[in-house]
Amino acid sequence: PIKSTMIAEQKAEATIKYAMAVISQVWTHAERMGLVNSPSPTKQVTLPKKDNKRQRYLSKDEADQLLRVLKSRSPVTHDMSILALDCGLRFGEIAALTWGDCDLNRRQLFIRDPKARANRFAFMTERVYQVLSSIPRRANSELIFPDTNGKKMDLISNSFRKTADELFNRNMTDLRLRVCFHTLRHTFASRLVNSGVSLYE
Repeated sequence: PIKSTMIAEQKAEATIKYAMAVISQVWTHAERMGLVNSPSPTKQVTLPKKDNKRQRYLSKDEADQLLRVLKSRSPVTHDMSILALDCGLRFGEIAALTWGDCDLNRRQLFIRDPKARANRFAFMTERVYQVLSSIPRRANSELIFPDTNGKKMDLISNSFRKTADELFNRNMTDLRLRVCFHTLRHTFASRLVNSGVSLYE
């Protein structure tokens, strides 16, 4: 009845999920206290699902335009963007890269402990090789792209968000079509597919 009522009142899917989660937490607490002895009724509720996958990727001209603006505003963000575009790396993977992971002779990057859990190698394009070869090593950090304190970055710089908003996101209300840093990874994948690489690979 709660779910049906919320749907009838046109509540957002996220609101319905949040309500079910609160009920589940309360029920679990009551079960621990011995007030109820049956599973939460929310386990029988099918929650609404929405496709939130990002669908946007950049054309070559759009990617070049983005890089041009970033180079003038934030050279570090520009370089990180090239690694995402040319190697398909996530932001977290780029932020965690150390010089020990970077083999300029073999032109390989070792991606350790990624989101998918399996360590892997990424291969440098000529552009990535040139970028990494030109970055000076910092005495206080082994990270390739440390923050100002020599620590691992938590977020991409505001320069990227502002640039993406100015170039691509004006009046874009659908989050799936907004350009964000992860769009660069999607662009890398779309280029592979367009060049004949299978989706599985």
